[in-house]
Amino acid sequence: MIMNTAEYERLIALLKNCKDPAAANCLKRIEQKIPEYGLSSAIPANETWDIYSRRKSWNESPSNPKRGCISGYDQLMSLLPRGMDQKVKIHDLKWPDTSILVFTNEETTGYFGLLVVPQM
Repeated sequence: MIMNTAEYERLIALLKNCKDPAAANCLKRIEQKIPEYGLSSAIPANETWDIYSRRKSWNESPSNPKRGCISGYDQLMSLLPRGMDQKVKIHDLKWPDTSILVFTNEETTGYFGLLVVPQM
């Protein structure tokens, strides 16, 4: 069920204009089956970067039994802003087997990357 139709439509338009192959794969999934959609409030970019840099480290840790199962961290961390004056929104697209988290600017006009998270 899509709760925020306007925001979802902005996300689709952004993904269509994005040159990232991961975004194209995300669009293909959406075309095959419309996902459940969730949206975060705008989060300060520096907090988002801090949280996801730690999650990236855990995803790569040899002590993590699910090591490397989440893809997309390298690109996300290279593009995610770190400034306190910027905000990030996280769009959560859920299917039965996978969730995709798409990171955008507050207006959903700038793309920072996405994470593909298998459902376990």
